[in-house]
Amino acid sequence: MRALSGRSLSLEFRFGLLLALIALPVLTVTGLGAFYSVKERSRYYEEYSLAVAADLLRANVATYRTPQALAAGGRSLAADLLGRHQIGLVVRDASGASLVDAMEARIPEDIMAQSVSSGDPVEWKSGSSSYRILAAEAHLGNGSPVRLVLALNIGTPSAVQHAYQSVIIIIALTGGMLIVTLGLILMQRGLEPLRRMTAKTRDITASRLGDRLGIEDTPAELRELADGLNDMLQRLQDSFRRLDEFSSDLAHELRTPIANMLGQTEVALSRARSVEEYRAVLESNVEEFHRLSRMIQDMLFLAQADSSEKALDLEPVELRSQVDKVVEFYEPLLDEKGIRVLRNGSAEVKANRLLAQRAIANLLSNAVRHAPEGSTLDISIAPSEPGWIALKVVNPGRGIAVDDMPWIFQRFFRGRGADETGGKTGEGWGLGLAIVKAIMEMHGGRVTAESAPDGMTCFTLYFPEAVAATG
Repeated sequence: MRALSGRSLSLEFRFGLLLALIALPVLTVTGLGAFYSVKERSRYYEEYSLAVAADLLRANVATYRTPQALAAGGRSLAADLLGRHQIGLVVRDASGASLVDAMEARIPEDIMAQSVSSGDPVEWKSGSSSYRILAAEAHLGNGSPVRLVLALNIGTPSAVQHAYQSVIIIIALTGGMLIVTLGLILMQRGLEPLRRMTAKTRDITASRLGDRLGIEDTPAELRELADGLNDMLQRLQDSFRRLDEFSSDLAHELRTPIANMLGQTEVALSRARSVEEYRAVLESNVEEFHRLSRMIQDMLFLAQADSSEKALDLEPVELRSQVDKVVEFYEPLLDEKGIRVLRNGSAEVKANRLLAQRAIANLLSNAVRHAPEGSTLDISIAPSEPGWIALKVVNPGRGIAVDDMPWIFQRFFRGRGADETGGKTGEGWGLGLAIVKAIMEMHGGRVTAESAPDGMTCFTLYFPEAVAATG
């Protein structure tokens, strides 16, 4: 059987154990405090009783004029004190002779002397009983001094202490168990919202990702957890939605080239053809295969961009040189359409060199595809805000429709006029701008678009500026 570890203990068990560890010492200390408080209070009342009795005796002794009279009349008073108040009495004259002796135990002379010297009661133990002793001076009616020695029987301290200790132990154990029991009941009630939250999360499946945990009746301590779970469900729902849309769009986009190749092949095989005709069919199929290969590569890149948490290999990249390389690559197409590219500015950014090239190439390809023949493209590089560099690609053309602007970075989205321009550069299936957006998000940057109908269209890439190392 696996031993219980601290991690496997339930919150209720932990809470009960914590209550027990707190309750037992607290109750014990409280009981001990009460015991010593009662003990001190009892001592105060004992000393007070002796002091009152001494004052009464002084007044009574003063009514006797001679020691003989006190010896004859004081015995009844001493017997009354001993019988009613458990106070023994010894009265001695100035020579030390005993005039009245009503004492249960024989008090040693040094104990009486100690009380006389201190002026305060002293405690003395005889056998199983303890006494509080007080020595006081008094005067007879003729002015003769006498000494009063009072002894209050305070019982057996050990028996009292044992009784208190037993009561304290019983109170501590009973109170501890009561506190733990009530604490567990309250804990069960307090954890009820967590149980409801658990039951709610168990009911959420892939088909019910739209459900959310209610936070209106959730305690403040669990509200942050509920918000976190709701945010997680929202992210899961968005991921499932994107996956569903991606799968649907992928099936739709792959269906067209496959249907084209299948139709051409079936027509070619329907009857005997010449070598040139078969060659034409194969060349057409090869073109479609290239298109499918590029589409699959782009989709794999986007899928990896969505799921990858690996940090990019970033380095200082000079943007102007990357723009020059991309323009050089597209130079044949630019010459074919008679398009000029103006380049302005230069800056060093912190980026992945190959991905930065690809983002620039996709924007330039998009600009060339939509720019009219003989027009001019403008690529500028300049700081935009502290810590960021903006690369802008501006081209004339028909512009982007206002209704299309919110969707241009969505995968497989093709706006108006896409059918007229798509396919000429191999980027006509609506993934180019989605790839640009993914690349910029991987860098922690962003891409924006502005366009005017039948006017200029501007795409801007925001890269983090490269900071030179110091030291």
